[in-house]
Amino acid sequence: TYCDYQNYMFGWLSLYNKYWFTTQIANKYTIYSTELYGTKKILNTFFIFKKVKQELIYGYKDKMIDGIYVRIMTPERAFIEFCRENKSRINTLKAIYEQKIDKQVFEKLLNKYPYQNVRNFIQKEILWCK
Repeated sequence: TYCDYQNYMFGWLSLYNKYWFTTQIANKYTIYSTELYGTKKILNTFFIFKKVKQELIYGYKDKMIDGIYVRIMTPERAFIEFCRENKSRINTLKAIYEQKIDKQVFEKLLNKYPYQNVRNFIQKEILWCK
């Protein structure tokens, strides 16, 4: 695991671009962690450590990069965060959901999401509203 930490995963803007939720290219990588917080610049790239509760560290896959396993949010888990941050973009969210998201995986991950207001928004505005 990355730096011998277990409770972390990469997410946010860099993954939104990787999964084609946005065309914005990020020079920032956000790392959700239960232990670390703050910003670190390495060369021309910023690493933002966002301290979160353990219950938010789920829905990731381990990927080997340059001989090191790192944890990155799955598209479905990243989409939950994307919805939380883009509530005013309903049509965009619906289009992404229809075109890029595995519905069964997404609903399982959404049910595990700890914040009821976010779950309610996604269910009402994206899942149940066609």
